Parts: sequence; C-alpha cells; structure tokens
Amino acid sequence: MLDKDDSHKLEEGEFLEGLKQLGLSKSDAEDKAAFKEVDADGHGTVSLNEFCDFILKHPNHLPTPSE
Repeated sequence: MLDKDDSHKLEEGEFLEGLKQLGLSKSDAEDKAAFKEVDADGHGTVSLNEFCDFILKHPNHLPTPSE
C-alpha cells in the first residue's frame, strides 16, 4: 500500500514511491514538482483522494503504450 504509516495521508516519500510502484514515475524533478502541485497547502502531505485525482487529471504521468 502507498500509505506506509497509516496516517491516511501521503508524505512526499510515499507519494514518490507510489508513482514508482504504479509505473507512473517520470524524472525525480517532475515527480517532486507533481507532489508540490498536489500539496497545494504546503503541509507536506496529500490525501489518497488528492493522489487519485492527480493521476486522473494528469495523463502525462500515465505510461504510454510503448512503455
């Protein structure tokens, strides 16, 4: 699971690892920028719903058929 500490929120490391586990990771810089975008309030966490919304709204993070 993505939420390793059962906090019901994803910290940056969990978010980045989640992208990797799901095969959605791009470059480190792009992934970190994505986290900052999702963490709009700057508290350092995102909810699982925010993570899912991000994935649905950003198809450029989805693998292409050739990947």
